[in-house]
Amino acid sequence: MYFWKFWQDTRRSVFIYLGALILSGMIWVLRASHIRKFFYLPPASNAALLPSFMPAIIASGSWRAELEITFYVTYMCALVMAFIIGGNGIGADIGKGTGDFLLTRPRSRRYFVWAGWTSGVVELFSVLLFTVLFVFASNWYVLHWQWNLVPSPMHFALGYGKFLDVPLMLATIFLSAGVMYGLTYFFSVVLRNGPRGIVWSLAIVLGYAFIAINLEIYKHISLPGLMLSELASQPIKHWYLAPVTQAIGWTVVALAAPVAAQFALERSDV
Repeated sequence: MYFWKFWQDTRRSVFIYLGALILSGMIWVLRASHIRKFFYLPPASNAALLPSFMPAIIASGSWRAELEITFYVTYMCALVMAFIIGGNGIGADIGKGTGDFLLTRPRSRRYFVWAGWTSGVVELFSVLLFTVLFVFASNWYVLHWQWNLVPSPMHFALGYGKFLDVPLMLATIFLSAGVMYGLTYFFSVVLRNGPRGIVWSLAIVLGYAFIAINLEIYKHISLPGLMLSELASQPIKHWYLAPVTQAIGWTVVALAAPVAAQFALERSDV
């Protein structure tokens, strides 16, 4: 099955990534005492001696730090893995010469496009879900004593709204990864080469970011962004799309990638 072939082609990158992640997490946990000193955290035995209002403030900072560390680490990992996994599939197979053989099999070109895209989505989101849980657990181990200073419900009432912190973080990570992955997958099929697909996808992303930053600075116009957490927490700037509309639009972009890739492959001469 093509799903198995996709895994065989990408498993080395996944194992290297997971190994680096676990090793980094182990170093982070082993240096927990130094990290506590860096954040100027009082010993757990002295927590009861703090003024009555201090536990909530400290816990608030702890929760924010927990979310921010987990978010930024996983977000960067999401972008890297989205480009790597997106550079595989039928486009990369054509570039390596195996695509000619695959396309002679009793399967439609649509099957190879969607099978490769689905395999990549499952693999990418599984890796990112593991990353979120692993980074979150590692951070909790380092700063765990503060979690007992306030009632548990307060943990989810501190950022963007009750029970919204974690969902917004996950939605931002997965949506960003889905858009980057879809863009890379599309270009790898169109260009019939995985590495070139990664380069073109990265160029598009950087070009869009450059235009968005300059419009924001010089024209005070905010283009749609992938940071759902910012969309939910900040007032809408000079742009006519509401946050929910922007999120739906990016979702459509991510889902349109395999459709466009199928259209391009079915009309190619391969």
